[in-house]
Amino acid sequence: MTLRVLFMVPPGGYLAERWSHGELIPALGIGYCAAVLEQAGYTCGIVDANALRMTYDDVIQEVRKFNPDVVGLTFTTENRFYAFETLRQIKQHFPHVLTVLGGPHVWNAAEDTLTHVPWCDFIVRGEGEITTLELIQVLDRGGDLRKVLGISYREKDGSIRHNPPRPVVENLDELPFPARHLYPMDAYTFHVDDPHKGRRRALNLMTSRGCPFTCEFCATPFNWGRKVRANSPERVMEEIEILVNQYGVRGLWFFDDTFTFNPRRIHDLCDLMIERKLDLSWYCEIRIDTVDYALLKKMRESGCFLIGMGVESASTRILQEVIRKGKGFSIDKVTRVIRWCWDLGIIPNPFFIFSHPTETYEEARMTMDYILSLKREAKERNQPIDISISIMHIYPGTPIEARARREGIIPADFSWSVPNPPGIMTLPASQGDIPLYIDKLSWEQISELLFEWSQVQGYRVLRKIPKALRSIKSWRDLKQYVTMAKAYGKVRLRSLLEGSPA
Repeated sequence: MTLRVLFMVPPGGYLAERWSHGELIPALGIGYCAAVLEQAGYTCGIVDANALRMTYDDVIQEVRKFNPDVVGLTFTTENRFYAFETLRQIKQHFPHVLTVLGGPHVWNAAEDTLTHVPWCDFIVRGEGEITTLELIQVLDRGGDLRKVLGISYREKDGSIRHNPPRPVVENLDELPFPARHLYPMDAYTFHVDDPHKGRRRALNLMTSRGCPFTCEFCATPFNWGRKVRANSPERVMEEIEILVNQYGVRGLWFFDDTFTFNPRRIHDLCDLMIERKLDLSWYCEIRIDTVDYALLKKMRESGCFLIGMGVESASTRILQEVIRKGKGFSIDKVTRVIRWCWDLGIIPNPFFIFSHPTETYEEARMTMDYILSLKREAKERNQPIDISISIMHIYPGTPIEARARREGIIPADFSWSVPNPPGIMTLPASQGDIPLYIDKLSWEQISELLFEWSQVQGYRVLRKIPKALRSIKSWRDLKQYVTMAKAYGKVRLRSLLEGSPA
């Protein structure tokens, strides 16, 4: 057990708009890997350079201080270029250190990454706990890298090898809790705002893996598998009590993709929360066809105050023929679940996406009209609603990526590891450095829809201008923002003529 392993989140990481305001949470994946390595006797450290607001020079100092043999980075598609630059800097200063990349992006872009990022030595694909342990053991004791399932790397001749995938962890209760003692916990200032109990310190946890559904834009079924595996309610409560007793939290943010996939399990978990009288405020994400009124009532009684739900579109054709939501999913059911939430004192948080494949402006308009109707009803009922909107993103390994390549929306030679590729539309100032799927809707139409929503929400669009200007790297980017300015002007003028607030 001689190797020292340092796990890291790169500096400057962008995760999503909701995390862009200074309140951050731990990246749990590296915590699980570190916990498994510690159990096996290895010395581990965690540096969250993003949470600690570190520069690349700061990172180098931390690496020098810890003196690792192996550095492992986790990152998302949004902050991949920060991770690649971090690797480059580490290799430049410490060429003997072995580098390992993990996280959802490289799970599905391993070939691309190893081809274009020479500073990466190994990639861990899929669930990382056992794969990382076996990789470290082989590097430490000697052995055959070809026998380590779930890794990708370069052979001595420079060719890229992808070992067979590792089977998923069937019993999640066998894994240790994330090594939170290694994180800079004081740097995580995340809170939830429960209207019933006020502002409360919160942390995240994940109690299940996998998703049985097949939304075309989502990589979860390919990353975690179609079969959902879950911690037992008793195991979840054990982790919750650690967060409450050791870290003083009263808010929980469940990271499960579909928290309510097994309603009986959630009933049992809520019963335990109620029984322990922990006075919690918590958030989760559901599918509207996996809940009923009784389950939502039990969730509210145990402290649930905010529920995310993927709606995506108000068009039945888009929901059933494009996204393939299934027969149990309908806009009428969405409306019913939202009204149940209001009746119970839960804030509904529906998500919508514009620019689905084949989506027409009339169908997008149908979605916006439904969104506006929800806002009106919420105002009439004097009830809160938190609606989230985005443009369709393209992520590696998803059906939407395969479709975008077939249709030429992203070029055949597109690389996820080369910055500013030609022919790709992104909106880094607000949506991250992610290719956008632009099909039937024009960019001006999409921009009008976004600005119409911003106006209804009272967002100060002009405050994003400096960030937008800094993100311009080409004439294409400039043209894109000129189109957005034109769309903004049209929306403003229309609102003035109609006498609505700007």
